Amino acid sequence: MRWSFVLLFHLCCMTMLTQCDPPEKDPAQRRLLLLMRHAKAEGYDKPDFERGLKKRGEEDAVLMTQLLTARGIRPDYIVSSAARRTVATAQQVVNVLGQNLSEVVLDSALYHCNTRVLIDVVHQVAAEHKTVLLIGHNPSIIEAANHFQRDSIFMQVPTSGMVAIEFYGENWADVHHHLGRLLFYDYPKLHKQKDADPNEHLYTR
Repeated sequence: MRWSFVLLFHLCCMTMLTQCDPPEKDPAQRRLLLLMRHAKAEGYDKPDFERGLKKRGEEDAVLMTQLLTARGIRPDYIVSSAARRTVATAQQVVNVLGQNLSEVVLDSALYHCNTRVLIDVVHQVAAEHKTVLLIGHNPSIIEAANHFQRDSIFMQVPTSGMVAIEFYGENWADVHHHLGRLLFYDYPKLHKQKDADPNEHLYTR
């Protein structure tokens, strides 16, 4: 009898807990991380660091930024690898946003860096910034996309591809492994080919 009472009490408690609404997230603590791979680059007839963008790359970077603003999203902090192709991608982005390249933080550490370096760069962003755009290279962009969220597994991020991950926290240092929510994943091919697969390059959990 005693055990029946204990079991009944336990079940009642569990039922009450499952019926409780989850705590509301504070909109003031919302943070959006945009991971963007550089646009389509020139060939390898020059040192890798010095490769610029093809005309298609410039157009793709413009397209992706226009689509971003159509979603009502404007980065308030942009950091880019210092390689020529990432800087050129950032130039196209700020042209659409009506900003200057001088407002972009160029970080040479992001050039062909390991994922830990990229994560550290994110963690060091000042708390006042709420929407951060990071323009870099594969494979660190792919690995960071997989690190920060657990909704999908990215196998590839194509040139000009963008992964948007939403977090809640007081500081960017609070952004940790699998704590984010995949908000969207976009890349130029989706808007150029009618038969493009939005789930190409990723597994959905």
